Amino acid sequence: MSADVIGRPWTFSPAARVVRSFLQRFILFPFLALVTPVTVRDRARLRRLRGPVIVAANHVSHLDTPVIVKALPPTIRRRLIVVAAKDYFYRGRIRGALVSLSLATIPFDRNDGAESLAQCQGLLDRGWSLLVFPEGTRSPRGELGRVRRGVAVMSARTSTPILPLYVHGLAEIMPKGSIVPLPGGVVVEAGDLLHPVAEVEAIRDRLDESLRELALRAPDWGNAKQRSRRRS
Repeated sequence: MSADVIGRPWTFSPAARVVRSFLQRFILFPFLALVTPVTVRDRARLRRLRGPVIVAANHVSHLDTPVIVKALPPTIRRRLIVVAAKDYFYRGRIRGALVSLSLATIPFDRNDGAESLAQCQGLLDRGWSLLVFPEGTRSPRGELGRVRRGVAVMSARTSTPILPLYVHGLAEIMPKGSIVPLPGGVVVEAGDLLHPVAEVEAIRDRLDESLRELALRAPDWGNAKQRSRRRS
């Protein structure tokens, strides 16, 4: 895989993938369990998922990515790339290297979307899955913002299905601008897989509708709420 496609080819080497698996299993996921209990609704549905796929999720917190990565089945997680804002996560060399290694991120230039979209399409064509936040930035109050066209463009051009995913609860636990997480539970819920069609706007509209439907569902907090009460 060439450097012009993924930016940091060492991130996806066999050695880096082994290190990443270790970091996630023994450091990141245990830390996340201390911060907030996570309930995944219909986990069996996610286990049936096969890649490549574009995971499109709402975005309210810096905890979104680790929560979603943990919720996804290992079959997807092992070949999952997280699209991260270049102007935020790659402002420093050390920060960029850490997020690339631990979460398999690639920098997305929000000021040059065409080039970044082409890089993402190249990865999908090579059998990688992508985690993308189609709003483009974190919502300040937790409400779902405008779904942009980028995900729909990638889906149409590469014939890759989209998995709408909604995370309930992180707007209360660690909203935009906060540093220390508050007690609370998180519920992750997936919508129906959206298969690509020729019209980009039709894909975008279907994704927007699916995410808004998921946002309106009353989450089944289950053990997440019980465990959060014990922690508070």
